Amino acid sequence: MRSAGAGPADVNAVASQALKLIGRAEAISIGALQSSTGVSADLMQAAIHRLKQDQLVQGSDDRLSLTPLGQKAHSIVAT
Repeated sequence: MRSAGAGPADVNAVASQALKLIGRAEAISIGALQSSTGVSADLMQAAIHRLKQDQLVQGSDDRLSLTPLGQKAHSIVAT
């Protein structure tokens, strides 16, 4: 995926992938998420920003984890 011209659908798709991966790992760095998904740094940052705004993810770029609300969302998207 490219970050230039990435639209809301791209950010949503990456956010969904990130939510699944963070939930499986319990805590993960943004670099590990990028490596796992193959998306650009800009697009991953936008996705993580969206997840934090929605209060689904918390923590620093070195250690992201799910909030209680994020855990509920993970149980939905992981199926």
